[in-house]
Amino acid sequence: MSEEKTEEKVEEKKETEEKKEAWRLKVDKFLLEDLEAEVEELSVNIVVKDVSDENVKKLEETGLKNIEVLALASTVSGIVNKSDIMRIAELPFVEKIHKNMELKPLGKEDEKNG
Repeated sequence: MSEEKTEEKVEEKKETEEKKEAWRLKVDKFLLEDLEAEVEELSVNIVVKDVSDENVKKLEETGLKNIEVLALASTVSGIVNKSDIMRIAELPFVEKIHKNMELKPLGKEDEKNG
C-alpha cells in the first residue's frame, strides 16, 4: 500500500513540475520573483505573436494602462498583481512576458540575434 502512495506522489510532483515549466515559458523567472514580492508598480514587456489593433484592444480590455506597441512587444505599466499577469499570459497571441529593463525598437543587430 505504501508503495502505491509513493508512486502517486511522484506522479503528482511530475505534474506540478510540468505546469511550472509551462508557466515559465510565458513568464521569465526574475519577473515571477518580483510578483511574489507583490511589486506595486511593474513595467513588463509582453511579446505578442501578432500585433494587430484587435489584439491591442484585447490587452486594453484587461484593464491595463499605458499600452504602447513597439516592434513585437507591448509595454505595460501598472500591473499590480499576479492574476493580471496570469490572465494576459493566457491570451492566445501572447508569446511571453518579461520584465522591461529598457525598451528600444528592434534594430538590425537584435533581429539577427533573435
